[in-house]
Amino acid sequence: MHGPAMVQHYALAHNNHSVPMIDLLKFIKEHFTAKQLEKHIFDNEGGDSSTFLKSILQPNTTLISTGDPILNFRDFGPALVAKFEVHKDFMKASVHHHYGKPKGEFVGHHAMAMVGHRFDNDTSYFLLQNWWEKKQFVEVDADYLKASGAYFTFIETPQTSIPDKFSYTYGKYHELEAVDKPEGQANEMASE
Repeated sequence: MHGPAMVQHYALAHNNHSVPMIDLLKFIKEHFTAKQLEKHIFDNEGGDSSTFLKSILQPNTTLISTGDPILNFRDFGPALVAKFEVHKDFMKASVHHHYGKPKGEFVGHHAMAMVGHRFDNDTSYFLLQNWWEKKQFVEVDADYLKASGAYFTFIETPQTSIPDKFSYTYGKYHELEAVDKPEGQANEMASE
């Protein structure tokens, strides 16, 4: 859920100076049962990130998942990287770059935001924003990205606000306030 929310935030920031973010903690509390959240996180049954992204954007927004990702990045800014196949090598928190083909067994799918791109000796590299505490940014080359089965989703329609049906916050990583707290404390925060 973080990938789509962050891509929406970047799209809003392109047109505004003070930019809120969807309140993910409240969204999760309102739209997921404990069982659904468990299946989303641990059973890799969270649904499609591109569908979630579309649902949190302004009505009639056009998304682009075809074309040259480098040109689309230049024209539309950060993109959602969806259906990224995570393999064992990607799980190593100390490794922040992955080139070639993924190594090790398949672990599950993941979504991130593509926030940067560079060329070096005719090789394309992509900077991905992640939400794992010890691996918040990772660089992958085009071969690794292709082998991961991921695809890009860019927001073509300018975004000027969060749709009214969603709560929002101006705090950074608001939902993380309830993470890594003793169980009783996290539950108290979630019920506020």
